[in-house]
Amino acid sequence: MRLSAAAYAMLLIGCDSDPRPDQWDAYIYPDLDNESREEIVSGFKTFELCQAAALDRIDQVNAEAGGAYECGYKCGTTPQHPGMWLCKETRN
Repeated sequence: MRLSAAAYAMLLIGCDSDPRPDQWDAYIYPDLDNESREEIVSGFKTFELCQAAALDRIDQVNAEAGGAYECGYKCGTTPQHPGMWLCKETRN
């Protein structure tokens, strides 16, 4: 999926410049054989903007195995699990 310049600009408008707890974050795995190559793009106001950015990034890197992504809502750590990154909701 290729985005036009106008569509890409709309994605940028949908990003918050400072992280907030009510945002969506994209977790992108361009190489399914090496999940440690995760890329994170943060700050989307909606799931749809997160999904579009993730799919575009997978397309940009020409992921041979198709790549994978997950969008997480309200992600962060908790005092009970300081080393774990948890999301209130995830979708793909």
